[in-house]
Amino acid sequence: MKPDDHEAWNHRGIECARKGDYDEAIRCFARAVELKPDLLEAWYNMGNAYDDKGDYDAAIRCFDRAVELRPDHHESWYNMGLAYAHKGDYDEAVRCYRRAVEVKPDKDEAWYNMGNAYGQKGDLGEAIRCYREAVKVRPDKHEAWFNLGFAYAQKGDLDEAMESWRKAVELKPDDHEAWYNMACASGLRKDATLAVQCLGKAVELNPEYREAARGNRAFASIRDNPEFKVLLG
Repeated sequence: MKPDDHEAWNHRGIECARKGDYDEAIRCFARAVELKPDLLEAWYNMGNAYDDKGDYDAAIRCFDRAVELRPDHHESWYNMGLAYAHKGDYDEAVRCYRRAVEVKPDKDEAWYNMGNAYGQKGDLGEAIRCYREAVKVRPDKHEAWFNLGFAYAQKGDLDEAMESWRKAVELKPDDHEAWYNMACASGLRKDATLAVQCLGKAVELNPEYREAARGNRAFASIRDNPEFKVLLG
């Protein structure tokens, strides 16, 4: 490899990163941008390597340099948002995800993670809006339907929560957590039949829910239901 071949250093860095040798990958990417400071791909790749190492501040610096070079590089905006989220800086994470979807409105993972960031901030309305955008772009995104249900439940809208979790289990029938959440919501709605049905499915998939249900106040209104008693054993 020629010592002054920036593309070769970048490619070598990619190979090192694939092998999990992030320190060597970073060294190679750093050499690439030393030779060619405007090499977007190397800045982006170096950001990913730092992120994989858990050095989120360094990752953010690299992604920031990438978007300076190319403001419409949605991949860098998105990954910078992930790095900020890993740091717990959800305001900055939202800012970066928003820039990503401005460039690429059909980037479902950016909408989904923006929803997660808003959820962490306690802004359930915006979280719901983002999850809705995510499933609009990709209707089979199970995790977005699940989190949408959780956000609705936190807002107290159990009807919408149930609809979202129903969609989640249609896509992933073995999602025991969604089944249990539906059971809890049904219990709160005093729908004993549906609560028992959903709890039965949850217990079938994960027997630990039987014990969890015994002390869960969501089932207070149906605790004397004979089928519920049988299910708990």
